[in-house]
Amino acid sequence: MKRMTPATRLLLDTLEDKYRYFSKRNMLAEDGSFYCLDKYLMEQLGIGDNTIRRARIYLREAGEIDYAIGKHKGAPTRYWILPKGAKMAPLGEGAKQAKMAPFSDIMSLAANDGVKLQL
Repeated sequence: MKRMTPATRLLLDTLEDKYRYFSKRNMLAEDGSFYCLDKYLMEQLGIGDNTIRRARIYLREAGEIDYAIGKHKGAPTRYWILPKGAKMAPLGEGAKQAKMAPFSDIMSLAANDGVKLQL
């Protein structure tokens, strides 16, 4: 995956600030989302519309945010800030796990055969 550009970092920081702002004032939706106009982000951050689109795509692929673009022209975009633990997928049933079988006593003695401890 590509590295995060400064514009992408700026957008992420701004969206996290808005999330904290709405969260403190209990203005988030029931699912933890909030709305923001792309026009407002363009004016506030000083970046173009295409840059915001690319940054949103990158942040979604990186697992930082999720969003739903407004259905009509001029409608605000709905954003969700994903928790940091959401990036890690849970282990599935088919996932390989390390075998933690203990060594037998014979193997332990054989490994320590030449080592003597002085007390």
